[in-house]
Amino acid sequence: MKFFNYCKRLCAVLLGALLLLSGIVKLMDPVGSALVMESYFSFLHLGFLRPLAGLAAFFFNFLECFVGVVMVSGIWTSFIRLFSLVLLALFTFLTTLLLIFNPEMDCGCFGEVMHLSHLQSFLKNLVLLALWAIAYLPWRKQPQRARYRIYMSIGVCVVLLAFGIRSTTHLPLLDLTDLHTGTELSEGQLSIRNSDGQYHDHLLMRGNVLLLSYSKVSRMDLAALSEARKLALRSGLKPVVIVSGTEGLPEGLNFPVYQADRKSILSLNRSNGGASLICSGQISQKWSAKEFSKLDENQLKEFMQQDPSEMVLQQAIDGRRSLEAFILLCFFLVLV
Repeated sequence: MKFFNYCKRLCAVLLGALLLLSGIVKLMDPVGSALVMESYFSFLHLGFLRPLAGLAAFFFNFLECFVGVVMVSGIWTSFIRLFSLVLLALFTFLTTLLLIFNPEMDCGCFGEVMHLSHLQSFLKNLVLLALWAIAYLPWRKQPQRARYRIYMSIGVCVVLLAFGIRSTTHLPLLDLTDLHTGTELSEGQLSIRNSDGQYHDHLLMRGNVLLLSYSKVSRMDLAALSEARKLALRSGLKPVVIVSGTEGLPEGLNFPVYQADRKSILSLNRSNGGASLICSGQISQKWSAKEFSKLDENQLKEFMQQDPSEMVLQQAIDGRRSLEAFILLCFFLVLV
């Protein structure tokens, strides 16, 4: 009997750990999660909900984290066994639809960390349902956990909520997009064109370029853009501005503005008004709009003097360590 109970508890922890990990990596990248949610809304013919994609993605990502924390800590078992079943049933239903109709979209199960085919995503959910069945069937009332575990779990959920909110104004700790730092751009990989439709990809291949990107033209801050261009020129950089469309673009600008595909812009930089340093065609550094606004001329010149390869490697190492440390801290707090 003790071995049976141990197996049930182990399955609950494994299931909760997978949900918690999945939620954290998606909270880390709210823009990527919003893109996936937009795809789901389009697939389900709910296009009118697209403006709410970011909010809906944040809600479901945090919900995954919450369920994972509660399952790993072992609190509120009567409530969480039913709530988690509803959540897993919803995920399984959606992946079944994806398997049947096979749309060209990503399931978004693990964000940019891992991409699954529709079949793999469906089978993954069957495995999760099997873990749930072992963990909670047949149901027996569980002994009440120590009260400090409840307080600890609530604290972890608050930390995760803060982490998700912070991610909305900062770039992801890990850059896992197709246009991540270190990428050597080639012709056509990030196509930019002028208002006449002529392509100017060559502007990104030569010299040191500060690429200022806007996925939402309506939220373009002209004052911040002007300051960013001046800072780039003083630092010896060539400023290039790209937008995802000209609708709502202010008239009378005294500098060229190029257009690019929205998803390409968001792959390059998740921040609206974000800045990317491109050295001889290599993406070397990225900043969110908030982070770049804090830089001065000397700091920007310091970045330019660093070896691009070393800078990219160090950034990747720091980001991975920070994410791993955060994940380990969350698991430690819910397990102690």
